[in-house]
Amino acid sequence: WARSAADRLLAKYAVPAPALAKRRTTNVSLINANHDGSYYGLLGLGTPPAPLNVLLDTGSADFWVAGTGCSLAGSGCGGLPLWDPKRSGTYENASVPFSVGYGSGHASGVLGWDTVQFGGFEVVHQAIALCDHVSPGLLTNPISGLLGLAFQQLSASGATPFWETLVRAGEWDTPLMAFFLTRFLNSSALGTQQPGGSVTLGTLDDTLYSGEVDYAPIPAGRQGYWLLELASVAVGANSIPLSASNALNAAVIDTGTTLLLAPASAIQAVFALIPGSQPATGDYAGYYQYPCSSNATLTLSFSGASRAWTISAADFQLLKLANTADSCIAALYQSNLGQTAPQWVVGDTFLKNVYSVFRYDPPSVGFAQLSAKASGLSVPGMLPNVSVQPPQATVTAPAEQLSG
Repeated sequence: WARSAADRLLAKYAVPAPALAKRRTTNVSLINANHDGSYYGLLGLGTPPAPLNVLLDTGSADFWVAGTGCSLAGSGCGGLPLWDPKRSGTYENASVPFSVGYGSGHASGVLGWDTVQFGGFEVVHQAIALCDHVSPGLLTNPISGLLGLAFQQLSASGATPFWETLVRAGEWDTPLMAFFLTRFLNSSALGTQQPGGSVTLGTLDDTLYSGEVDYAPIPAGRQGYWLLELASVAVGANSIPLSASNALNAAVIDTGTTLLLAPASAIQAVFALIPGSQPATGDYAGYYQYPCSSNATLTLSFSGASRAWTISAADFQLLKLANTADSCIAALYQSNLGQTAPQWVVGDTFLKNVYSVFRYDPPSVGFAQLSAKASGLSVPGMLPNVSVQPPQATVTAPAEQLSG
């Protein structure tokens, strides 16, 4: 599991209408899959809308699903729920190839358009990629695809993302979305699906956080990713040195990544401050192992923000090594991704500890302290009774030239 989490992370970053009078908001329940491995929600695709589970990913901007053509041997879609475009009366094939290359494989297919419903909002003629090949491990049952929630500049297809179409049309009460993610890490006795928290569109859920949301701006000229500049990183009270270049301290805030990714030099500096740590080997190469009893934490702050935020000891620990008395694998992964890719990726390891807000205008990411209610929701229970919400509002996506 740790190996596949690292592979998915490397795969992602190794390659480069009039407003309604009444704006709307909505709250969408999420599912926590594979003990904090990923978080997914339900949307409707096509006419009539077929319910599909999709990863919600602020680290990318395309919407793609595994189609029925992905059922062939070797396609990587074994056991996945597949979408059949022939069952939709509104699907249009753009006949434009789509491919995303990864260090460990790729997803490929063809671009098209169809109607998408999510969270009570509907976008007509939304660009989608219908994939007939998905590398094994990129999706796990019952997930059928991925809904990218980053900016259009990051879109491989060139299309405006679902969420950005709604914002530009003035459909949301406030141009932002906010996530609360539950924690079931190291709960192997529990089922692989648990209540996952929620995402709100167009508003904040003030029952899930306390105090104020502390925003940090996306640096000018860096819009595409939800990206912030790190100001400091500390193990306990001890800070590690950061690069003198702000560009090398850029951190993507990514709900679609399980771990925290950092340059090898930074990872080495972190574990130099934790006695008994050493690089892991074998299936855990790229990770570090450390004494579980150290209860290590990691605190991050971002340029332009007013406070720092801590990854708890529970989330710093990815897993306990079997047949050891006190050895754990940390939820940090080291990799040098090259100068064109972000050097830091701040994933769910961090985001479970905060209420996170992604604001379109002004472009920024904010964090707030979790409320007592939110902190009490990471307990086993019945999965939320989710269904595709009937649309409150319908918007037609802009006519755009798609690129393969």
